[in-house]
Amino acid sequence: MKRGEGILHAVAGTMILLFAGVIYGWSVLSVPIAADFPNASGSRMSLTFTLSMVFFCAGGLTAGLMSAKLSLKIRMIMSALLFGIGFGITGTASGLGMLYLGYGVLCGTGAGFSYNTVMTVVPQYFPGRQGIISGVLLMGFGAGSLVIGSVYSMFLSLHAGSWRTAFWMLGGIMALLMFLGAVLLRMPAKTVQEEPDLQQENLRNEDCSPAVMLRSKSFWLFFFWEILISVVGLSIISQSKPLASGTRPDLSLGTIALLAGLISVCNGLGRILFGAVFDKTGWKVTMLWISITAAAAGGILTAALYTQSLPFLIISYLLTGIAYGGGPTMCTAFTKYFYGEKYFPVNFQIMLLNLLPASFSGTLAGYLYDKSGSYFSTVAVLLMCSVLAVFLVFLIQERQCRLTDI
Repeated sequence: MKRGEGILHAVAGTMILLFAGVIYGWSVLSVPIAADFPNASGSRMSLTFTLSMVFFCAGGLTAGLMSAKLSLKIRMIMSALLFGIGFGITGTASGLGMLYLGYGVLCGTGAGFSYNTVMTVVPQYFPGRQGIISGVLLMGFGAGSLVIGSVYSMFLSLHAGSWRTAFWMLGGIMALLMFLGAVLLRMPAKTVQEEPDLQQENLRNEDCSPAVMLRSKSFWLFFFWEILISVVGLSIISQSKPLASGTRPDLSLGTIALLAGLISVCNGLGRILFGAVFDKTGWKVTMLWISITAAAAGGILTAALYTQSLPFLIISYLLTGIAYGGGPTMCTAFTKYFYGEKYFPVNFQIMLLNLLPASFSGTLAGYLYDKSGSYFSTVAVLLMCSVLAVFLVFLIQERQCRLTDI
């Protein structure tokens, strides 16, 4: 297998996930839409995003279950159709139900199909670099909201602020890109051979079926660890603007927006950074560093709130993004390392269901603030989550995936 073919797949996969990450951009896309639905409350509009995340997980799981029967070409074509129809329905929406169906159900499912397909195919071209290639691909997915937001703003300016036209154009681009993915992506003809590294030398776990994986202690310990890391990240991300205002009331809106953007940038960098760490040091050291980074972010944020220090606030936001970015990369690399390649399309998507409970962390952070009138209670909970995450790392034991071991 030529190395150039692997690079081509890495570039194509990153571009596909960059646009599939549109589901994270609802907060930007929904701003002009809300003007056409003045009677819809904020929570009812936000339900669109919640549905997109739920169906993203459902779509990915469905794609994984279908991977043995449907080729990746068919799965990518299905993603193209779902995105095209979903954006089309959203652009013609006359009520919230059509928004829920178009963006929430169809676009969310389409994103799940493309995400699962790319993440199960492209890493096979880099068997000795599972961490770093997962980090690169996931950086594209995480940056999707920033890119889509810029493209969306450009379409709005070109078409007199018509969000409906912008959605139709985005739908066309999304469908075309997924169709191109169906043409470009293919399974490797044979296993790519690379120089052995630490992970390859230690890779001794057997292929585990989803049923066996779900009965293993390592799965549930790691699944809970992922939830804790996501809770820390999403809580601070969701409250980044009010946290900045509460720390330094004199900050301008532009500065606050810039600080919030730092988290997104470091989120992408963290995915690559911890992917490289995984390839060099293994899963335990990587998980420990992610947990320690999350704890440091909470501790420095506490200092920022006490002292109203802008430097402390910036450092805490940088660390938050880096730690949160490590979670998705570990989800991919850990699942393949512990449970093998054979059932990875399904096992990976089951592991990704940690997003569902973690998605309520922003609501929890807001609730704690409403009850206490300060963010110190929220930060205290996040510090406890970080400490517990460190503890869980030492409970996970590496062993072959056999029924006699679980």
